[in-house]
Amino acid sequence: MRNPTTALLAALFCACTGARADEFATVSLSGFGTLGALYHGAEGVKYRRDVSVPDGASARRWSLAQDSMLGVQATARFGEHLEATLQLTIRDSIDRGYTPQVSLGFVKWKPDAATTLRAGRIGLEVYQRGDSSEIGYANPMVRPIFGLYPRTADGVDAEWLTPIGPMGGGILRVKSQAGYVVGKMTTGGETIDVSGSPMVDFLAEYTQGSWTGRVAAGKSTSRGGPDSESFRALCTALSATPRGAEILDSLTQKGRATTAYAIGLRYDSGPFQAQADYARVTWQSGWPTQAYSALQGGYRISRFTPYAGYTYMRTERRLIETGLPWNVATYALNQGAALAQAAHFTNQTIATAGLRYELSRNTALKFQVDAIRYQDTPSIFDPTLLTEDVAGRGFKAITLYSVALEFVF
Repeated sequence: MRNPTTALLAALFCACTGARADEFATVSLSGFGTLGALYHGAEGVKYRRDVSVPDGASARRWSLAQDSMLGVQATARFGEHLEATLQLTIRDSIDRGYTPQVSLGFVKWKPDAATTLRAGRIGLEVYQRGDSSEIGYANPMVRPIFGLYPRTADGVDAEWLTPIGPMGGGILRVKSQAGYVVGKMTTGGETIDVSGSPMVDFLAEYTQGSWTGRVAAGKSTSRGGPDSESFRALCTALSATPRGAEILDSLTQKGRATTAYAIGLRYDSGPFQAQADYARVTWQSGWPTQAYSALQGGYRISRFTPYAGYTYMRTERRLIETGLPWNVATYALNQGAALAQAAHFTNQTIATAGLRYELSRNTALKFQVDAIRYQDTPSIFDPTLLTEDVAGRGFKAITLYSVALEFVF
């Protein structure tokens, strides 16, 4: 079937109707949600959670759109080895508003205790907590340390567990995924539909006592790219400039392969938990490489957990000039070419401090402050960046204040 959602629903239906009546064990319902409010005082600037959110939070008003979401999950189990899961989420997203979306939906088969096979809509796990990034209660901070996208794919994965290490005290988890990514994103004012882009990834994770280390790698090839009228007009104008062909190649996303590498280390023992991550993203045909580093940690004292973190995101700022002189007649074209290239860059740091309070066994309240220094970022719209010299752009600052009530049920 060409429509992945149709194929998914058909697979779920076949799994249900193919089981005998006495194999229907249970159908369980669960869910999660976040009621989050965000505030900042940077006049004229808008902040958004990640590139899947259509608009940003304006200055001097509390925004509920960035972090608030609700998810409901149903799991039907057929005997010991087969189950089907469907998860719907409601959140602000491009073109969908608050319409419920199928965020997960798969059939899972466990032929034995060590092996798990899934088919359908699955969460990507190149990065730590990648399969639970939307579940605020399960994460230390209000927002994931890397707001990377897309996060789901229509495809298959296979996982294998085995005891390993001294006296068999450790657990090795190996997983591979393949399929077609799902979702839309906006960058540089352009909406890009990446759905249908083929992907494959692999991870190996080892847990020994309180420590968990992991390495992962993934590759995808984009089938989408900017296609607005203004972008096409820019491309037409650039084609007549001396270095226009180089710039157009740097702006092309359709057909370009992306490779991501990630390593991570997590420690969780008693009241103390910490996590360190490093990721590197490279593109085919010489696009600037992006690197992400992050540290976070927290210490639980009764129902309170103060936490802190630091994230560093860096892209090589390599800009191609049009070859035209800068004057009144060429300013708009030269500036447009520079802005279009910089839209693919991420250069910023985030220092985070927060406090988590456990209201109950499955409900938490978080207060968080993020001090962000940014030079290039797809998460912040700052109109002053549109008129400044892109090559000589300096760093600016914004402080975010967040309150989030998070729960699972």
